[in-house]
Amino acid sequence: MWNLEVESLPIKIDPSPQTTGLALVNDSTGEVVWVADLQYRGFQIRDALTKLG
Repeated sequence: MWNLEVESLPIKIDPSPQTTGLALVNDSTGEVVWVADLQYRGFQIRDALTKLG
């Protein structure tokens, strides 16, 4: 069996009009554990539907 230690990591969120940045940061060390960039497709979907009409 593994002896795993679980830590609570706060999520940092940086919203903008077209994307949102997400990061899990270890506050005690300042280490960034995980990052992601969430891109919104709303404008792409709207434009594609407009072209169909």
